[in-house]
Amino acid sequence: MRHNKSPLLSLNRLETLTDGIFAIIITIMVLGIHVPTIPTNSSSMELFYALRQLTPQIISYSVSFYLIAHFWLSHIHQLKMCVCTNRTHILLIFMFIFFVSFIPFTTALVGQYSEIRLAVAIFHFSVLLVYIVSLISWVFVSNSENLISQKIEKRQIQFENIIHVFRLSIPILGVVVSLWEPMYSYFVYAFMILGTNILRRNFPDTYSSCSTT
Repeated sequence: MRHNKSPLLSLNRLETLTDGIFAIIITIMVLGIHVPTIPTNSSSMELFYALRQLTPQIISYSVSFYLIAHFWLSHIHQLKMCVCTNRTHILLIFMFIFFVSFIPFTTALVGQYSEIRLAVAIFHFSVLLVYIVSLISWVFVSNSENLISQKIEKRQIQFENIIHVFRLSIPILGVVVSLWEPMYSYFVYAFMILGTNILRRNFPDTYSSCSTT
C-alpha cells in the first residue's frame, strides 16, 4: 500500500453534504411523475386508463429509487471503512455524485420513451458510469493506508473488489437486453440482489461498524 500525501480531513462534513444531495436527487426524481390531466367530468374508468399510461414512469421510478438507495448504502459502506478523507478522495466522491445526479434525467427519459431502445440503453449506461467511479474510489481508498481503517482485513478488501467488479456487469447486461427488449432490461437488477447475497455467503466475516472512525 502507498501513503497518500494529501492533507487528511474529517469525514463528517462529507457525509452531511452527500446525504443532503441524495435527498435532493430522490425528491427531484419523484417530481418527474405528474398527475394525469383529464376532464373534470371524466369517469373512474377514464382515470384508470390515464393512470395506466403512467406505468412506464412508475416502473422506471421504482427501479431508479432502488438504485439511488443502493448507491447511497454503497457510499456509506465505503465511508464506514475509512478513518478520514483527503482532497483526491473528495474529488472522486464528487464525481460519483455527479453521475448519480444524472439518474433523475435518465429516469424521466425512459419514463417518456420506454419503448425506444436508445433511451433505455442510456439509462443503463448512466448506472454503469456510477459504478465505474465507485470502483475507482474504492481502489483509491483501499490502496491508501492513511484513509482505510486498520480493522479492514485482506479478506474484506478481496470481497469489496469482487463485489465492485460484479456490479459493473449488471448495467452492461442491461444495455445488452435493452437492445432486444427495453422493458425486460429493468429486471437485470434483480440479479444484483441475488448475486450480492451469494457473494456474501462466501465472505461471511466482513467488517462492520456503526462508526466511520
